[in-house]
Amino acid sequence: MNSTVNDTWDEDASDLLQDEYDDGWVWDDATWILCSSFIIFTMQTGFGMLESGCVSLKNEVNIMMKNVVDVVLGGITYWAFGYGFSYGSGPGTNPFFGFGDWFLNAEGKAIGPVFTTFLFQLSFATTATTIVSGGIAERCNFYAYCLFSLVNTVVYCFPAGWLWGQHGFLKNLGAVDIAGSGGVHLVGGSSAFVAASIMGPRLGRWDISGDPPMGSPTNACIGLFMLWWGWMAFNAGSTFGISGRKWILAAKATCTTMVSSFAGGIFSIFHSLYVTNGKLDILMLINGILGALVGVTGGCAIVTPREAVFIGIIGSFLANITAPLLIWLKIDDAVGATCVHGAYGQEDKVLWLAALDGDVDTVKAAVNGGVTSRLANENGLTLLHAAAMGGHLSLVKFLVENGAGVNRKKVKGETPLFISSANGRVEVVKYLLEQGAKVDKPDDDKWTPLHISAYHGHLGVVQLLVENGANVNLEVDEGATPVLFASQNGHTEVVKYLLEKGANPNNYDNVRRTPLHMAALNGHKSVAQVLLKAGARTNIRDGNGMTPKAAALSSDNRFGGMWGMLAVGLFAEKDELEGFSQYAGLFHGGGFYLLGVQTLCCVCFIAWSSLLTYVLIKSIDKVIHFRMTEIEELVGADYCEHNILHPGVGVTRAVSVIKRFDKSVDLGLIPVGKNKGHMEFLEREYAARLETAVHRHAMTSTRHRRTNKVDHISFDTTKC
Repeated sequence: MNSTVNDTWDEDASDLLQDEYDDGWVWDDATWILCSSFIIFTMQTGFGMLESGCVSLKNEVNIMMKNVVDVVLGGITYWAFGYGFSYGSGPGTNPFFGFGDWFLNAEGKAIGPVFTTFLFQLSFATTATTIVSGGIAERCNFYAYCLFSLVNTVVYCFPAGWLWGQHGFLKNLGAVDIAGSGGVHLVGGSSAFVAASIMGPRLGRWDISGDPPMGSPTNACIGLFMLWWGWMAFNAGSTFGISGRKWILAAKATCTTMVSSFAGGIFSIFHSLYVTNGKLDILMLINGILGALVGVTGGCAIVTPREAVFIGIIGSFLANITAPLLIWLKIDDAVGATCVHGAYGQEDKVLWLAALDGDVDTVKAAVNGGVTSRLANENGLTLLHAAAMGGHLSLVKFLVENGAGVNRKKVKGETPLFISSANGRVEVVKYLLEQGAKVDKPDDDKWTPLHISAYHGHLGVVQLLVENGANVNLEVDEGATPVLFASQNGHTEVVKYLLEKGANPNNYDNVRRTPLHMAALNGHKSVAQVLLKAGARTNIRDGNGMTPKAAALSSDNRFGGMWGMLAVGLFAEKDELEGFSQYAGLFHGGGFYLLGVQTLCCVCFIAWSSLLTYVLIKSIDKVIHFRMTEIEELVGADYCEHNILHPGVGVTRAVSVIKRFDKSVDLGLIPVGKNKGHMEFLEREYAARLETAVHRHAMTSTRHRRTNKVDHISFDTTKC
């Protein structure tokens, strides 16, 4: 029977969909994702307003048009092949790119989940391309840029697949980038840097001191506010839903996003006042806030608000110091795209840090000097908690021997056994159990050490706990069992062991999701097969009417700049809600592993986007000159490419000089803001009336002077 079930499980997804899919998605999640996608799309307006405000007025329409073609041309290629390279799952898919889903389509009830996912990912893809347009503003040939937008999708889609695709090698290494610090902003910023380097500076850029004046500071500020608004959806929407406990992560992501931007803005204000001798530089403030937003994007849901303050300050600092660095390198980035997009600690007391680091001598000296081994801070964290977290067995033994309580709880109810189980400290777990630690003592959410170790896939710890009497079918507040958590996160060996020890494969949580549902939703096929062999039922419907088979069809990929990626490696907490981060960051006791993976992400993204952008621009330049001609740049893109003449910005003067050398420049355009029809009507209908009125006034004045001739003479004489 199991063989038959497995054969059915491996059927083509479209067949399963027709038979099993019954409103399979959580509609709250779908609504959340769609609304977030719509809001993220408004960031295109924000980028356009910001960029048009930073360039000269004679190029503001052109920069807006480039943002339009980013969406139109980049969007069509992402639909045609970009999404397939990122998330395709057909034959040929490998750790470096997906294959399949070309010219994306869906039928029947798959339309909802497939297109919802596509629209959300599309909003990310168009954002990555838009970043480049600002870096090469005021000197890029519009038609060459159109061609670049058409093919630039490949720069983004491959890194996105590495990071968020089920097949991606960086994802499988444990890389974390919740909302695109690396996948969107570092990729886009690196491309902008290379493009600006290849294009060279704007004419006369280094002939003046300081930066060219902004065309419209007001537009730039409006653009900032629109980006700010969109960024909340960008980060919070990346939780990919609000059902279950995902709304908690969405709320946290929004909070850390805003707090980081506050900190970045405050830093930029003081930095600007210092650098400019008491003046507030608008672009410095804008770039500082955006740098803070980019920085927090990668870990928005797995860092604390306090850490977000630090991340925001560093992000703002990097954005503002990169600008003078680019000037020193003679790289002309008109709007600072490279600067913005490219560029827990444990308790701060020495004794807890010493315990966490396993510094036995320091802790021994303190305890022998009179400090109680039961010492706890305001969060209930004892020295034993810290030592257990770090896995320092000798220190744990010393503290227990000196009276530390093995069942002492923190504020949220975690015991030393719970913490060591969460971090996979097998030897410490074994010792604490020998010393009488209660194996099933739960925290405030009813999670036991077995729940948390199964969630994180620590097989050795799971085996120890079960051998010491842990209940394999104990439920947390939400009704979930250890095997459900292990199934959710794809820990096949843990699932297999728990089932062998009597775990029920058909227990379900408060929303009626079984372990098989969770394995299917998260794409863990090997776990699903183990569950099926153990008798998991395929016809149980969850609270939304979805069977495990239909759940398999809705599995998706739920996971700025360099600092944003590295900040995750430093500050990330293990995500015990939705599994966004399998590893803790350096400052949360996770060691250097996650930081190393995040660094690898940065290297891969920078190398890929830089090299490919260089190849694309050089190739396009062979077909059509990527840079404007000297004359086009002097008169402005709006004039030469869109037939728009701005008054009062030097274009008329430039045309009058240049037309002596190139007659084609004089287009005879009417300045914007003037209605030519009104002017013609005025000349035709009112000129004659005006001339008649003037003539009558002159005749009347003549008669008046003749009548009062004596008075005039008398008046003139007196005046003399």
